[in-house]
Formats: sequence, C-alpha cells, structure tokens
Amino acid sequence: NHRRAAYNAPEKEYEGLTVNPMGINAKLCPKELLAAAHDAWDRALEWGEKYGYRNAQVTVLAPTGTIGLVMDCDTTGIEPDFALVKFKKLVGGGYFKIANQSIKPALEALGYEAAEITSIIHYVKGHGTLKDSPAITHENLNEKGFGDKQIVAIEGQLESVFELKFAFNKWILGEDFCEEILKLTPEQLDDPEFNLLKHIGFSNEEIEKANIYVCGTMTVEGAPYLKEEDYPVFDCANKCGNTGKRFIRALGHIKMMAAAQPFITGAISKTINLPEEATVEDVKDAYMESWKYMLKANALYRDGSKLSQPLSTSSMISGLASLFDFTDEDLEIGPEQIQQVAERVIRKPFRRKLADERHSLTHKFGIQGHEGYLTVGLYEDGQPGEIFIKMSKEGSTLSGIMDAFALSVSLNLQYGVPLEVLVSKFTHSRFEPAGMTGNSEIPMVKSIMDYLGRWLALKFLPREIAKKYHNGDLVDRAYEQGTLVERDYTNLQESFEEIVGSISEERATGIIKDDLAKEQEKVMVKKKITVGGKEQLELLQTNMSLRMHNEDAPICTTCGSVMTRNGTCYKCLACGETSGCS
Repeated sequence: NHRRAAYNAPEKEYEGLTVNPMGINAKLCPKELLAAAHDAWDRALEWGEKYGYRNAQVTVLAPTGTIGLVMDCDTTGIEPDFALVKFKKLVGGGYFKIANQSIKPALEALGYEAAEITSIIHYVKGHGTLKDSPAITHENLNEKGFGDKQIVAIEGQLESVFELKFAFNKWILGEDFCEEILKLTPEQLDDPEFNLLKHIGFSNEEIEKANIYVCGTMTVEGAPYLKEEDYPVFDCANKCGNTGKRFIRALGHIKMMAAAQPFITGAISKTINLPEEATVEDVKDAYMESWKYMLKANALYRDGSKLSQPLSTSSMISGLASLFDFTDEDLEIGPEQIQQVAERVIRKPFRRKLADERHSLTHKFGIQGHEGYLTVGLYEDGQPGEIFIKMSKEGSTLSGIMDAFALSVSLNLQYGVPLEVLVSKFTHSRFEPAGMTGNSEIPMVKSIMDYLGRWLALKFLPREIAKKYHNGDLVDRAYEQGTLVERDYTNLQESFEEIVGSISEERATGIIKDDLAKEQEKVMVKKKITVGGKEQLELLQTNMSLRMHNEDAPICTTCGSVMTRNGTCYKCLACGETSGCS
C-alpha cells in the first residue's frame, strides 16, 4: 500500500483499507522528488519480498519539532515553526529567545531589496539596542542617574529579553544601585509586577515605543514594504507576538500530515496547535478530519491550556491577562471569563509544621539482626507529622539512606500527603533485610519499608483500613490483646493507696523493705500474665520452639503462628493453613 500511494494508484488496488490514503499527485510534485519516492518504495518492496520485514513498521517518523531544535533548523517540514520569535523555557529556570533564521532567505527569494529586508527584520525582531531609540535612550537614562556600567549591563541583555522592562531589574543593575541611586525599597525590587521604567518617570507610550524598537513586534503583519499577499509564507503554528492575527488552522496541520501518512507505517509525532480561544467543537472537528484523512494519531494542544509550557510566543501568561486591567471603568467581565481566570490560579503548596514542643512516639524494631529506633513526632490531634529512623549501625550506608528516607516522608506528611497513600506504597515492597522480627504484632516482613508501612497502619490508621495493608487477625489481636488494647486503669488508684498503706504499716512494725519489694514483683508479674493472656503466652512459647528448628519458616497469614516444613511447602500446626502446594 505504501508503494501504491507513491504511484497514486486507483482506490480499488489498495488492500485491507476502509479509508484510502492520499497518494502523490504527479502534477503537483517536482519530478526529481517524485522519482526519488518511486525508487525508494520500489526498493523497499523488492527487498521486503526477498529478505522479509524484521519489524512491524516499515517506516517511522520521529518527533519533528524536537529534531528541528536539535538540528538547529527552523522546521523540518511537517511541523511548522511555533512562531517567528518564541521563548524556550529551561528546566533549571529562566528562558532563552529563539528567532526564525529563514525570514531573510525567504524575503530574498520573494525578490525584496536589501534595505527592505533590513527594515522588515528590524520590525519583526527589533534592533536589540537602545541606541537611537525613539523614546528611551542612553541620554535619558543618564539623566535618571544611570551610569555607563549600568547601561552596558542593560545593553548586554536586550538581544534575549521578552520585553524591555525585563532588562531593568536588581540582578542586572545591582541592588546597591537600585536602593542608593534609584531609592527603591526591597519590597519594590522583589515585587514581580513592579515596573522600574514606569517608576522612574517614563510613560506607557514611551515604554511601548522603545519596546517595539528594541524587541520588535515578533510578527510580519504590518511590516514596512512587505506585500500582504506574501503574508502566508511566514504563517506559523501560533499567532506571532502580541499583535499578530494570522496562524495555521488545525485543518492545515491535518492536511500536511495526511500528505505524509501514506508513507509512514506508524503514527506521526506532531502537535496540532489550537489557539487559546478554541472550542470543544474545534477539537471535535479536528479529530473527525483526522479520521477522514486516515491519520493514525492526533496530538492536539490548545495554547495556554497548561499553567506551564515549554514554548511561548510572548511574555503574557494568557490573553486573559487583560481581565486584570481595571483602568477602563466601562470594562465588563462576564461569569465565564471569571471562571476561566479562576481556573488558572496557581495554588501554592502549604506546609503544616509541627509545634516547637510536640509529643512523640518511639518504637524499637529489629529485622534479621538489623536493629533500629523509629520516632514519630505528633500533631496536637495525634496524627504523625515527622519521622526519624535511627539504625543501630552508625555510619552505614543503610543508616544514611534511612535518614534521607525519613526526611522525605516527613515533608510528605507536612505537605498534606495522606498517610494511607504512603502506607500503600511502603507495604509489600520486597528487599533485604527481610524476614522475622521481634514484634509479635508484625512477626514477618518483606523489607524495612514493609515494616514501617505496617507499623504506621497499625498505629495511626483506623482498624478496618489497617487490615487492607496488614494481616486482619494480627490487627484484631493488636487491638484486643496487644499495644492498641484500651486498658482499664481505674484500679490503679486503689492499688496505689494499698501500697502507701502497707508502707506506713511496715514502717510502724519494722517490716524489712525486701519483703515489700518481693510482693511488688509478684503483683507486677501477675499483672503481666493477666494482660497478655494465657493463650498469647502459650502461642509465644510454641513459636519460640518452632523457630529453633525452622529458621526459614514463614508466619501463618491466618493465625500468626510459625509454620513447619511439609515437603517443599509449609503448613500451620495451629489452624491447618498451607503455603499452597500441599
């Protein structure tokens, strides 16, 4: 079918297609290009029939926009230029200005004179200097207190700035100059909306004239000497600059892709740009047209639909920024516009810090010989707000990793990440050290992260939710007999009074203190046995006995007892549960 499209074969010759592709029109295609296409697909079919095809796709086309940037060319053909002048956002912060380099050769091909080309380019890209500016000049700045050092610093930035005002800030001029000479306050210098040029006395009209002279209009529309019939040559994917109106419609992108799709087995990685004011109907139409032209993919992007995008055509965040200009008293703002602006508000992350003095809970744990201490700082409501993990082997790699991990978890908790989300990620993660623990409520774990997740679930999540991440029977046992049991301490006062009374009697009768200590020890042992329960003591003794002969045996997931080997598997002597193969 690829070869048939190259020869623009009749529709009946295509095999297995419901929608026929757009073939190459020999009347419109240059002869040398058509001959190359015929030769390429003749060889592709011949070699495929002879040697077979190794891959599912015969031909592919990589992201054309990205390749264009890497190749230092304005466009590779299928992807039009984003704009004549655009700004690339950098990952580490900041941006750089990218200007189309094909404007001059295009104007030369159209037959314009050298002087006309220079005027047009200055109109689009600006002069990149304040020298001979119609409004703000070096002399004007000298009168305002600017020295040669500051003017040189400003001139060094003018080739790459969004707008003229961005060259006038404390980082370029220096804080000392701004505060001592220009008498600016630190609050003004830190205000991103502060306009230094306007503050030192330049009018909006003067700033706009100087801005166009220095940075240009970034569009060819309205350029001197340029004929209107030549405008389409310079059309881009988006409106150019703040005043440009022309751009390539979605259907133009789709037809360009349709011309190449018959010769690409896979999809074409190319963005179809839509203006900010595009509607749902526009999106629907784009998908329908793509289907009609037999495209395999359609990547739509509406300008400004994300709070941050890698390329932009101006320093304005959005065309809706004009809604915040209240200088016109007759301005009417509708509910829909307000809603659109509200959706763009960036919510700054909020960190809920703990009090300087806070309650905490410290837990000692051990996993296969690796001991450590887990300390959890608590908010006033008893919820965890920070975590410290101290491993017994100081200076080890594991100790350092756990310190960094605890810091990360603490910040997650303070920035509002739900504890259950963290627990769900920690539990069931498997790596060494893993195995038996000294905690009867969490007897077996797959890793330190698994232990941490299960312990946090037991201590701070509701009972039923904790069962999602830990054995249900072990959770119930912790609530009924273990550390989470609601103990009755009403008899402590009576016991305390009895002890005080007995001490008074012993002092009076001369009974030795050793006998009192023995009685107290008996009472404490009796209480421990009562609290733990006879059944728990028997289970503990059984588990200790089994561990001596089954060091690698797992814990029963049903009742918590140590399992014994049964052939190649394990079985539980307490409840009969097996590990799956006996």
